[in-house]
Amino acid sequence: TRRSSDLAQQAHRALWIPLTAAFVARFSVGCLVVTFSLFAHRTHGVSDRDIGFLFSLLTASFAILTYPFGRLGEHAPPRLSLAVGFVLTAAAFLLLGRVPRPLLAAAMLLAGIGAAMVFAAILTSVSRGLPPPQRRAGMSLLNGAGCLGMLLGPPTAGIVSAVCRTS
Repeated sequence: TRRSSDLAQQAHRALWIPLTAAFVARFSVGCLVVTFSLFAHRTHGVSDRDIGFLFSLLTASFAILTYPFGRLGEHAPPRLSLAVGFVLTAAAFLLLGRVPRPLLAAAMLLAGIGAAMVFAAILTSVSRGLPPPQRRAGMSLLNGAGCLGMLLGPPTAGIVSAVCRTS
């Protein structure tokens, strides 16, 4: 029917940005998992234990802050939170390559904060942007897009790192 066709088009438009954002966010984290470990070992001589700690800073800040950012998203446009989160995450990733070893922890925390803002905005966008009967499918697609990004990020980073390796 005409009504269901209109709903499907509305759902498609509502999902385009969050699905793309979920893919990009998880792809970038997947790339970080490979490249940061290599970089921290080579450039800063960071031990595996300390690299694990640095990753835990990113993961813990992400896990702890996603819910509060989601609640804040109830009062602000999700696209604003998405944009700010991506800027913070990108800034953190850029800082990782430029800061001295003692500031790596701060950059990883910043990355976790940005990632939490992005994920909360994505969840809010899908839950608000779809009518109730389509939310389950939207959340499934969202998780699929994120999984695909995480699946493709590490091998892409590994291949690029191997090709660009100068030693």
